[in-house]
Amino acid sequence: MIELNYYALYLKKYLQEDGSRIIGLNYDKIDEDDFVNNRAEDAATVYESERRNGASAYQAQELAMAVLLEGLTDLKPTREELEIEEKYQLEMAEEANACNCF
Repeated sequence: MIELNYYALYLKKYLQEDGSRIIGLNYDKIDEDDFVNNRAEDAATVYESERRNGASAYQAQELAMAVLLEGLTDLKPTREELEIEEKYQLEMAEEANACNCF
């Protein structure tokens, strides 16, 4: 069972939305509850430690989020992102051809 805390809820939602797109994570083979709870506990520990050591709430939050999402931010592009990139590349090629820039 996932604990009800900010970091656990954030990570759970993140994995639901993007878990299958995370490069290097075999999402189907992890025990999601344990993974989420462990990461959330680590993030909360970092936040608490940083606040006790004088970091601002913002600084502590940034460090906690880095721990929470470590290794999970490299995402495979969606179909829409690939289509936008392809369209952009075509437009850039057309502009370069039109001005004989290359």
